[in-house]
Amino acid sequence: MSGPLRPAPGGLSLALRVQPGAGRDALAGLQPDAEGNLLLKVKVAAPPEDGRANAAVLRLLAKSLGLPRGSLSLL
Repeated sequence: MSGPLRPAPGGLSLALRVQPGAGRDALAGLQPDAEGNLLLKVKVAAPPEDGRANAAVLRLLAKSLGLPRGSLSLL
């Protein structure tokens, strides 16, 4: 089992499981995927339309990690 953080070119990769349309924005802990690797579960209230959920994920992660929003990207 590997954790959600992995080295990546130019930084780190954080494996996520995102739940759009949730009741509120929150980091909801770690959970395993089908292969047993850990993912960080992220809940956002934004719908999965026009990139709104992706933008909400980036805002939540930046705020939670104390990083500027521009230092994060989704792959």
